[in-house]
Amino acid sequence: MKKALLLSVLAVATLTACGGTGNNEAKETVEAALNEITLNETYNEDFTLTTSGLGGVTISWTSSDTEVISINGGEASVSRPTDEDASVTLTATATYEEYSQNKTFTVTVEQLEIGEYLSVQEAYALPVGSTKYNFRGVVTGFVYNASGRAGCLITDNTGTIYVFGSTMAKQVEKGDDIFFAAERDDYFGATQLAYPDLNMVIGSGKDYSTEAFITDKTVEEVYGMSRDTEQKFGIIGNVYVASATITWFTGSSYNSWEVEDPTTKAYISAAYSDNDELNSWLEPYKGQTLDVAFVPVSYTKSGNLQMAFIDVFPNGYAA
Repeated sequence: MKKALLLSVLAVATLTACGGTGNNEAKETVEAALNEITLNETYNEDFTLTTSGLGGVTISWTSSDTEVISINGGEASVSRPTDEDASVTLTATATYEEYSQNKTFTVTVEQLEIGEYLSVQEAYALPVGSTKYNFRGVVTGFVYNASGRAGCLITDNTGTIYVFGSTMAKQVEKGDDIFFAAERDDYFGATQLAYPDLNMVIGSGKDYSTEAFITDKTVEEVYGMSRDTEQKFGIIGNVYVASATITWFTGSSYNSWEVEDPTTKAYISAAYSDNDELNSWLEPYKGQTLDVAFVPVSYTKSGNLQMAFIDVFPNGYAA
């Protein structure tokens, strides 16, 4: 929800010249434009920042804490912290001709009380059942079926898990930090969460944690573990980063995106691939060999491993 700029200037507003001498007219025009800017003392929702002033002045903005308030042009996106209130300094830079000047505002974003929640690692240890537990994580990708998004992938600093449920998957986007409730479930023996209820989107455009990513396995090795009875379910939910060729397989009854080992040609198919959203994302990389982050999410009835894409790294993966 966008909130218009209103009333009360917050805290200390400091004017500072930023390069260029300018003439008196330019200086006065810039100062007048800056003096017209007012911000609220507290923001707990997204809001709009002015990007122009009287006389043709242009205004750009920066944030001292982009994790709490990130700025894109004149749109400020707010992610409320869950530990304590956050104080953020927003700097407006007004420019006219060759003259620029800054004005700073300190605003507060209040702590978001979301209650207790379990980690992804703890989700894997839960018993299968109808009890719903609270979880929090960043959306890192989607799994598809014939009608679109069948579910989403959630990542925190302890791991990644597949959350089956098309309703929630269609309500969120990659990079959303979400708080939700779901049941622990199995799909042909593979752990997942199911029947989720989205409680809230805490923030958007968030980087996912790579702390639990595994970088020392090849596609061939992951495929081999999937054929081993003792290891096959232990790889579910692990994010592997490996060199792979992204291939498109056309079968008699289905089509499939795959990660293929560039040396042995062992391959692992995406859980469901014939989908416009996934096609448009992966098409530029078809046939290329590059670092790919992928996560095993399930097995088919016949025992074949299925995975989902997290990301691709054309310039190489750097942890």
